[in-house]
Amino acid sequence: MDSIYVNVFVPALDQSFDIELPINLEMEYVSKNIQNSIKELTEDAYVVKDDIQIFDKSTGDLINTNNIVKYSGLKNGSSIMIL
Repeated sequence: MDSIYVNVFVPALDQSFDIELPINLEMEYVSKNIQNSIKELTEDAYVVKDDIQIFDKSTGDLINTNNIVKYSGLKNGSSIMIL
């Protein structure tokens, strides 16, 4: 498996999106990847920000951005929230 699908909830839009993440992508780039995908899916309704945080939606825990996706704790079907 080279990628996983996560469900991303965006409180600013009150919407969720299913987004594919490559498992070898560094988490610091995941936020840009997620935001660019959401911007495209919403036809520019979402504004990309420089500093967002990624949380596990189930637990509220902050996702460590010092790993690659494979070692971040995220798995196929994870629900996350970006703020």
